[in-house]
Amino acid sequence: MASGEDEPRNCAVCGDRATGYHFHALTCEGCKGFFRRTVNKSTSLICPFAGSCKVNKAQRRHCPACRLQKCLDAGMKKDMILSAEVLALRRARQVQRRAQQASLQLTSSSSVHPSPALATPGA
Repeated sequence: MASGEDEPRNCAVCGDRATGYHFHALTCEGCKGFFRRTVNKSTSLICPFAGSCKVNKAQRRHCPACRLQKCLDAGMKKDMILSAEVLALRRARQVQRRAQQASLQLTSSSSVHPSPALATPGA
């Protein structure tokens, strides 16, 4: 019997394939970006249909007000969104860390030399 780890997980907002936990909820990349953009804009959204819109993968773009409400209902938290400055600093640190890891891998692989005992004599 297969474990639950192999099964695809669905976005708590629209039902699309989830890529992980974003802002404290299991969501897809589309809903993650929508939530960040919408909260950063800080405009008030109003549903023209009294909040009764269906939010799924096919119709998630139709009503931003209902989609935002479903994001909040799914547990996404506005206070987990990083400011532009903090996000830029975090990305710079990631680039620096990756560069350090790459240089460590290069130095460790270049210090390994083939053994002279493996060479064929007289060749």
